[in-house]
Amino acid sequence: MSHELRTPLNAIIGFSEMMALEVLGPMPARYREYAGDVLASGRHLLGIVDDVLDFAKIDAGAIELWPEELDPAALVGEAARLLGPAAAARGVRLLPS
Repeated sequence: MSHELRTPLNAIIGFSEMMALEVLGPMPARYREYAGDVLASGRHLLGIVDDVLDFAKIDAGAIELWPEELDPAALVGEAARLLGPAAAARGVRLLPS
């Protein structure tokens, strides 16, 4: 499962990163923004895939957990950025803290 999901996701992430950085030349600002959204969504989905695979390893007893610190404000900010357009389309306004 890992190879079948990660390989196409890595291609999506790589190509969208190239587009967002305008490696092959300038793009309209709106397209750069779209490429950035695709990039962020691809990275988010890859993180979910990694989490699912990690849970499968945990369930099989094949992984050891290591606690780590995280920044809740950064997590909330990223969630608000990803969900902001969908919220706005439904009349919900997300405000920064």
